[in-house]
Amino acid sequence: MRATSDEVISESLAWRSSWHPQGSQHHRDGPFEFYVLEGEATLLHYHGGDTDPVRVLDSAAAVMARRGASSARITVGVGTFAGLDEDTLRRRGARTVAVVDIVALTLGDGADAAIVVPERITVRRVMTPDDVTEFADVSERAWGFPPHILAEPDFRIDDPHIRLFTASERGTAVGIGGYQLCGDVARFWGAAILPEHRGRGAYRALIAARLRDAHDVGARLALVHAEQTSSPILQRLGFVKYGERRLTWLPLP
Repeated sequence: MRATSDEVISESLAWRSSWHPQGSQHHRDGPFEFYVLEGEATLLHYHGGDTDPVRVLDSAAAVMARRGASSARITVGVGTFAGLDEDTLRRRGARTVAVVDIVALTLGDGADAAIVVPERITVRRVMTPDDVTEFADVSERAWGFPPHILAEPDFRIDDPHIRLFTASERGTAVGIGGYQLCGDVARFWGAAILPEHRGRGAYRALIAARLRDAHDVGARLALVHAEQTSSPILQRLGFVKYGERRLTWLPLP
C-alpha cells in the first residue's frame, strides 16, 4: 500500500540532524539549536512547545542575534514554520535561497525493475577499509568535502543501518551514495557523481541498487530530501513529491 502524504511528511520531520560545518559555532540556547558561521545562523531544531510560528521566529531571531549572527536561515514549508505566510516573511526581508523536495517511493517487489542501468555501470556496497577510502575520495572530488557520515564518532563499516555504495564505470569509481535504515524507512542521502561522468547512468544505478538493498533488508519506504537537480530524475524513476522544504534567508534585527 502506497504511503500517505501525512506518513511521508511525518517521516521527513523525524529526519533530524545536528550536523554543523567545520569552523562553525554550535549552540543550544533555550529551545533553539543552531550554528553560526561567518555571521550567519542556521536554525537546526526548535525543541519548544509554542506552536505559533511568528512568535517562534521572533524569539529565534532574538536568540541568534544575541549570539552574534546578523542573518539567519530557517526551513519553511513543513515543521515549525509551516504556517508562516508570504506577507510575514516579506515584512521581515526574507527570501527563499533553496528548495528541497520531499520525495518518497513505497517499496515492493521489483521497485527497482523499471530503472534502466547501462551494462558498463556496476554498483557495490562499501564493505572494507579500502572501499571506505575510495568512497571518501569520490565524495570529496564530487562534493568538494568529505562525507559527513565518515566523521561520525560511532561510524562502523559493519553497521547494518548505515549502508554505503560506490558506482563504477568500467571499473573506475565515478559515484557514491548511501542510506540510513530507520525502522522501516530508508533515508537516501549523499548521492554524488563525478562531473565528467554525469548523465551516463551512474546516478540511476545508485538509486536502483539502494532500492533493491533497502527492500531486501525490510524497508517499506525510500525517502529523499532531494535537491532541484535530482528531484526531477527521482520523479521520473517513480518517486512521488509530497512537499517542499524551503531554505529561507532573513536579516536579523
